[in-house]
Amino acid sequence: MKKLNITDLKNELIKRNISQKDFASMTGIRLPTINSYCTGTWKTISQEHIKKISKALNQELIIDIANVK
Repeated sequence: MKKLNITDLKNELIKRNISQKDFASMTGIRLPTINSYCTGTWKTISQEHIKKISKALNQELIIDIANVK
């Protein structure tokens, strides 16, 4: 399984031609939350969201806490 850093989520969605709205529907995660992950404005991320994003993209999601604002 390929690894994806949460900071690359926006680029990954663009690469796959998936809108944030569609991704929110795919994962069951609220659109504003998906947007915060894509723009890097999130403050916390739940284990449940990590699992849902990983499953939807078929990639292991990596959280680089060294680069968290």
